[in-house]
Amino acid sequence: ITRPKFGIRRELLDMAQGNAKEYLEKSVSAIEHKSDMTTGACERLKELLSLSRYPKRMECYDISHISGVDKVGSMTVFIDGEADKSQYRRFKIRTVEGNNDFESLKEVLRRRLAKLGTEEEERFPKPDLIIIDGGKGQLSSVKEVFDDMGIEGIDLISLAKREEEIFTLFSREPVALEKSDYCLRMLQRIRDEAHRFAITFNRDLRNKRSLSSLLDEIPGIGKEKRRALMEKFKDINGILAADVQQLCTVEGIGRKRAEEIWQFFHKNAT
Repeated sequence: ITRPKFGIRRELLDMAQGNAKEYLEKSVSAIEHKSDMTTGACERLKELLSLSRYPKRMECYDISHISGVDKVGSMTVFIDGEADKSQYRRFKIRTVEGNNDFESLKEVLRRRLAKLGTEEEERFPKPDLIIIDGGKGQLSSVKEVFDDMGIEGIDLISLAKREEEIFTLFSREPVALEKSDYCLRMLQRIRDEAHRFAITFNRDLRNKRSLSSLLDEIPGIGKEKRRALMEKFKDINGILAADVQQLCTVEGIGRKRAEEIWQFFHKNAT
C-alpha cells in the first residue's frame, strides 16, 4: 500500500523540480534579454560608434509644431538603456519665428546646456550622449551650439527616421544597423519617446490656446479667471463636460458667472 504513495510523492517531486527548472531558465533568459536591450546595448553602442564613454545617461531631443505654430521641444532621458520619465523636460520655443527646426533645436540645446556648471546641474546632470531626432543637418546645427558654448565631454549623434541611419561627427557616411540590432532598437525607443512627448506637448498647447481664445470672448472673464479655468479644465472638452456646480468650484467664479460660462459654451457647442 505504501509503494504507490511513495511513487506518487516521487512523481510530484520530479514535477515540482521540473517546473522550478523551467521557471529558472525562463527567468535567466528574461534577465539576459533585458540586459541585451539595455546595458548590453549601451556597451555595444559605445564600441560601434566609437563613443568616448559608456552612454549611461542619454538625452534625445525633438521639435514639434504645425506650420511653425506652437513650436515646442522635448527632451527624453534614458539611464542605462531604460527610460527615466521623471527626467523628461519640455520647452516652448521663445526666439524662433516661423518654421525653422534647425534654429529651434539650437535654442533648446542652448537652454539645456546652459545649466551645466551651475547649481542646476544637480537636477540636470551632464549627459554622456545626446541624440538628435533628424539627419546630418540637424546634427550640424547642434554641433554649432557645442562649438559656440565650448561644450566638451558629451558625445553627439543623430538618428534619421526614413532609413533609420545613425549620423556621427566622425564620418560623412551614416552608420546603418540591422533592424533587429538591439542598439538600433534602443535608439529608436528613446527617439520615439522624444517624438511622442513633443507631439503631446504641442497638442496640449493648441488645446489651451483654443480654450483661451474662446474664454476671451466671454464678458467679465479676465486674465486671472481665464488662467484658473484653464488650469481646472485643461481643454474645451473639460469645460463642455462641466456643469454649473463644477464651474463654481473654480477660484473667482461665482454662481452667476458660472451660469454665464455654461450658457456660452453650450450655446457655442451646438
